[in-house]
Amino acid sequence: MERIYLDNNATTPVDPEVVEAMTPFFADIFGNPSSQHAMGVEAQRALSDARMIVAQALGVGDREIIFTSGATESVNMALKGIAKANKKSGNHIVTSSIEHECVLETCRELEEDGYVVHYVKPDRYGLIDPRRVVDAVRDDTVMVAIMHVNNELGTINDIEEIAREIKTNWQDVYVFADGAQAFGKLTINLNNIDLYSFSAHKMHGPKGVGGLYIKESTKIKPLIVGGGQELKLRSGTENVPGIMGFKRAVEIAYEYVEEHRTYIRNLRALFLEQLQGLEYIINSPEDALENTLNLSFPGYRAEHIMHLLEQQGVYVSTGSACSTNDKVRSHVLEGVDAPPEIKESALRISFSRMNTKDEIAQAGRILREIREAL
Repeated sequence: MERIYLDNNATTPVDPEVVEAMTPFFADIFGNPSSQHAMGVEAQRALSDARMIVAQALGVGDREIIFTSGATESVNMALKGIAKANKKSGNHIVTSSIEHECVLETCRELEEDGYVVHYVKPDRYGLIDPRRVVDAVRDDTVMVAIMHVNNELGTINDIEEIAREIKTNWQDVYVFADGAQAFGKLTINLNNIDLYSFSAHKMHGPKGVGGLYIKESTKIKPLIVGGGQELKLRSGTENVPGIMGFKRAVEIAYEYVEEHRTYIRNLRALFLEQLQGLEYIINSPEDALENTLNLSFPGYRAEHIMHLLEQQGVYVSTGSACSTNDKVRSHVLEGVDAPPEIKESALRISFSRMNTKDEIAQAGRILREIREAL
């Protein structure tokens, strides 16, 4: 049975070119980048080259890129590192109620340590109003943390406008954005943004590698200490094969970023064509990132439809795959005050450039048949 994978916001298949780029660093160029001999120097040069490629894609300096084990570590480093390094300036943090769980859980942990967190409420489509963010900032605010693209709805927040408003009024407040669902899919502008997290496996790279942009002169404490790797901000021997795969994934993504967006936009339209005549509600906004489609079939349980799709080889999601508690309803749909019939029947379909038109049309037809049978 053919497998049709439409859960790309959870993770993406690794591009064969990425696998090819990683292979030499397992078998041949395997030196420790911190070693002083020739094999270590060779690995360090490769690492520096990868850092430069990621920095160029983000339009920042290469000494502002820190490689990590993934976006969750990057988020923890950003929030905890800024909060603890700047506690004398204040203990107030502004974020939104529908951030990724790694942001929300880190904020809850900081609250236990005495920090005060304000959770800005989004509109019904998950959009964060810049004015609400600005209005929440106080004299003792040390950081604003707003995600770039929502992982369940595909909503694109105007982080540039938010950062500009913050910096115009509070130059010393740090602005952090979670870019896990945006990097590799959008052209990124980090003007006025101090920290930005990202992950390789969301853009056809390997799991277990990601990074954090930290603007130069940012006052931050390391999350992991030890040997002083990664510009003394993230100790531990670097995952060189993974980073080299990440580098190649970034190169492919940004060589064809607009072409990929157009292709995926057409896949989304083709999928919806197969559902004509069915009753459903699209929960994603019209201007959502084209790879994400969140829709509900009121009166039917999402888990039931998801497992019926899986039986026919189509893999979708009922929400974020980053929480291990399957009994927890989508906090995003909760946060936008979606009615119960919407929350209970919501499916997330997420496309990628590696999906074909034929399999998308087939997946749409299978979903239609399942819905009609129900």
